[in-house]
Amino acid sequence: MVRGLLGAAMFAFAVFGGAVHASEDFSSMLERAQSMDHSVDFAALRLAYISSPGYSAIDVHFNVKGREMRRALESADYSAVIDAGEAALDGYPLDPTTHLVLAHARRETGSPDRADVHKFMAERLLLSILQSGDGLKPETAFMVTGRREIESLLRILGLERVGAERLMADNQVIEKVYVRTRKSEDVRVVHFGML
Repeated sequence: MVRGLLGAAMFAFAVFGGAVHASEDFSSMLERAQSMDHSVDFAALRLAYISSPGYSAIDVHFNVKGREMRRALESADYSAVIDAGEAALDGYPLDPTTHLVLAHARRETGSPDRADVHKFMAERLLLSILQSGDGLKPETAFMVTGRREIESLLRILGLERVGAERLMADNQVIEKVYVRTRKSEDVRVVHFGML
């Protein structure tokens, strides 16, 4: 399953590419990304975010609003999903899971243009992680900015974390995550490198 997604991700990245605008700050990169500018380098955007003044590794507001969004989604209250999801993005604007949920909610409430923006953001954020490696071994780990990206990627791929350990490989912190699909008891390993 992961290999199939990786192949699709690599194909899409090769087709759409990503131009680097090295002198750009996070805010202007985010604005371009939200206007669905295909030239935005989403790996650079993610790195710019963790270097920006607004970044926090632990954002209680994002966590609270994310839980509210999931509860509203369970009850199909799409207006509440949108309110909570947009508030969550105020705290962490690069969460692919939140963007996917908002894309669904916007489509359900008759806002396809806004849905397309969230879908674009989610796809590009995921592609920027998936094209960074294959996750099969420490040397080819997916490169992530932190635990949020790991959890978001696992959730979207339908993988459940069953354990993890931290390693050092070539002076790089690697999170070795043990996962299984929700349909199988087979445990696999996915490696993530911290940027």
